[in-house]
Amino acid sequence: CLCLRRSYRTLIFLAVSSVSDGSSILLCAPFGTKSHKNMHVPIVRELILRGHNVTSISNYQTVELHNFTSFQEIVLTELVFDMSQYPNAFEQLLSHKKLFNFGPTAVLLKGMFTFPEMITNAVYNHPEVQNLLKNAHFDLVMTSQAGIAASYPMIWHFKSPFIVLSPNIIFPGYVHLLGDDEHTSYLPFIFSSFSEKMNLWERICNT
Repeated sequence: CLCLRRSYRTLIFLAVSSVSDGSSILLCAPFGTKSHKNMHVPIVRELILRGHNVTSISNYQTVELHNFTSFQEIVLTELVFDMSQYPNAFEQLLSHKKLFNFGPTAVLLKGMFTFPEMITNAVYNHPEVQNLLKNAHFDLVMTSQAGIAASYPMIWHFKSPFIVLSPNIIFPGYVHLLGDDEHTSYLPFIFSSFSEKMNLWERICNT
């Protein structure tokens, strides 16, 4: 899921930059699982192959991209994600036909009260990030949904367009921050058993 703020401006920027000198792009994805990172890798690789310079802020090393000289990475090892406290989301969704799967939802919501402060402190206390803020310039900021709270100041600081990357739908509430509306008629909440084809009652519950 790619949610674009100032969509036309961003798309025009990407189209022009692909045929001109390489742009400086920041991927601020300081928190998330390895599966989230797996989604970022092919996107970053393609940007590098098209001549762009990419700097990544991550909680895991991206070994696959370390051979590229136009790729730099800041790794926040203190933010490595502990998956042991979470049930397997795929098994939960396949084995439960309830309206909502409250188990993983409750754990996730509990974490949302502590994650933003923890991630933000880890990002902005890091000396390499502080150096970026003082000396770097970026034409585009890409951020993961899991690290979006810590990424907003980056977007403001570098005064750049931005893209939010998510392996699934974007969480409720975030789309308003991106200038869009919630599309609850065909985008099911991630922990529900609904599909994109919902009847009226399911749409009401989803909303």
